[in-house]
Amino acid sequence: MACNEKEKQALLRFIQVLTDPTKRLSLSLSLRTVVDGLVSVVVTTCLNLRFNDFGGAPIPNFLGSLRSLTYVNLWGASFGGLIPHQLGNLSSLRHPDLGGGNSGLYVDNFSWISYLSSLHYLCMSWVDLHRDVHWLDSLSLLSSLSELHLPNCQLNNMISSLGYVNFTSLTVLRLPSNNFSHNMPNWLFNFSSLWSLDLSDNSLKGQILSTISNLQNLYHLNLSVNRLTGRIPESLGQLKHLEIVLLFSNSSCGMIMEVNFAKLSMLKYLDMSYTSVVFNVTHNWIPPFQLEYISLAYCKVGPKFPAWLQTQRSLQGLYLSYGGIVDTAPNWLWKWASQIDLIILSYNQIYGDFSQVMLNASFNANSNRFVGQLPHLSPNVAVFTIANNSLYGEISSFFFSGGIPLSLRNCTSLGLIDLAKNKLTGNIPSWIGERTHLMVLHAMATTHNPIEDKFNTVVDYSYSRYPEHLLLVIKGRESKYCRILPLVRIVDLSCNNLSGGIPTEISSPFGLQSLNLSRNQLTGRIPQKIADIEYLESRDLSNNHLSDLSYNNFSGRIPSSTQIQSFNALDFVRNPELCGAPLLKKCTEDEGPQGVNPSDGNGEISERSWFCNIGMETGFVVGFLGVCGCLLCKRAWRHAYFKFLDNMKDGVYVASMLKLNWFRYHLRRPCIRDTASLSER
Repeated sequence: MACNEKEKQALLRFIQVLTDPTKRLSLSLSLRTVVDGLVSVVVTTCLNLRFNDFGGAPIPNFLGSLRSLTYVNLWGASFGGLIPHQLGNLSSLRHPDLGGGNSGLYVDNFSWISYLSSLHYLCMSWVDLHRDVHWLDSLSLLSSLSELHLPNCQLNNMISSLGYVNFTSLTVLRLPSNNFSHNMPNWLFNFSSLWSLDLSDNSLKGQILSTISNLQNLYHLNLSVNRLTGRIPESLGQLKHLEIVLLFSNSSCGMIMEVNFAKLSMLKYLDMSYTSVVFNVTHNWIPPFQLEYISLAYCKVGPKFPAWLQTQRSLQGLYLSYGGIVDTAPNWLWKWASQIDLIILSYNQIYGDFSQVMLNASFNANSNRFVGQLPHLSPNVAVFTIANNSLYGEISSFFFSGGIPLSLRNCTSLGLIDLAKNKLTGNIPSWIGERTHLMVLHAMATTHNPIEDKFNTVVDYSYSRYPEHLLLVIKGRESKYCRILPLVRIVDLSCNNLSGGIPTEISSPFGLQSLNLSRNQLTGRIPQKIADIEYLESRDLSNNHLSDLSYNNFSGRIPSSTQIQSFNALDFVRNPELCGAPLLKKCTEDEGPQGVNPSDGNGEISERSWFCNIGMETGFVVGFLGVCGCLLCKRAWRHAYFKFLDNMKDGVYVASMLKLNWFRYHLRRPCIRDTASLSER
């Protein structure tokens, strides 16, 4: 586009103002400076102030005078206050993006939007629009509008007072996280060009209308987190371009049959979890789609294990918790599962033998009826939880096979292990210390009530998709952890039949907060390093065959370590020969600490003692050489030092002689007095 010299110079001045090392508007740039530059740039067609910080200042009214603008992006620029009506003068504007992280932007009257006759795209995320109840009527006059994005705008009414809308070109409609609490209006399903519809996180009521089949170009459908009821219409299965269907967290019910998926050959992502729908398909059904992700948690897909899943060769994530499955795990499941990233089968009645299974995916099969020894794991596993089953055998067979580490030792990204409520035996593996970022190792065998299978967090890709609460016992209190689970660092191997000694490496995981090895068959001494764990808040080693702590035969003085001293007297019950704080029983002088010594059975000196000895020796050497070195190198200092010593020696000698003479004089004086008295007589 050609411009005259005046316009060229104004544009150059404006560009010079905006230039900074990051090629973005400086955060300290004043709004007035920008305004002065913009006033002269009357031919500007594109204005992008995205991700700057104007500190809540209002959008300047003069923007309405830049009639050549076709693109305006103020996303995240921290403007605030009323959006000026003057923006309605921008008849050439095609793409305004006014929302996203702004501080208190709002609209009092939306009628000015209807004057933007060239509008193709409109995004006003987080802009308060609830003051104008006729917002939809104003927007419906924009026949050229193709994309409408109004999430988190506090809208509460989607009913047009005109009885119709004129979005003849609309392809994307996004109205999530608003306050709609009525039935879905009929006009929603009259746009044959619509390919994305997102009404999630509202309170929409009623059924999904059968006229949804009018949306023949629909690619993405998200009606999740609403209050929709009734059956999912069979006409949904006629949308042949549909790839993403999100209907979770509604009150939908009724049967889901093969006709609901009749023409969904493009379907990739299906989530109907947390509804009450019942899958009623034939045993030999072959779906027309190849899913990448499916979540049917709390949907009734049983009692038979869904055989149609084995046809899904592209699946990466599977959620079937609380699915009402009462069946043997089919043989094809484990081979098929080796190609999937995440499998959730918890809280069903699935039974089968794990002994020869090799898992390649993060896996959750809590509260089922699996038996046999623990399965083998590949290094790709990030989450493994199989609590409340009937597994048995040595824990070492789970970690190693034929002397080659195949399982958890190779799982360097492993963040959570849950083996609770089983019957594990064997030794505690020393590799636990190698997992310095291990979050939760939970293998407690006591019985608890079933817990809710839903949890969202952010750690890494695999762990963040793990939908699970964990019921953990810390400091003797049972608590449910969900969103803060990534912050928890515990090792709980209690209530099993583990034997052998406690490996010193168990204290290595960073930030370990709780250690529970109680009610096992552990023997030997407690490693000194357990007493030195910096962040340890709770430890329970009771009911073992260790050399100390409760219900054992510990004897001698309780060590003075900070962590050991944090125990109270009840933690040392049934140890009659134990003495020292916090117990009231005093120790005799010849009783030394037992169970935790400065050196362990291998002669290893504790790190703290070693550090203190090295520190003292180093300090002595440095101090000695510092003094002697100065005297050797500085002649004047040496002479002054030895002269000082000579003077001190002379002074001490003279003072000593004077004191000695004074003492002799006073010692002889009584004798002289007595001799004089005798002479007078």
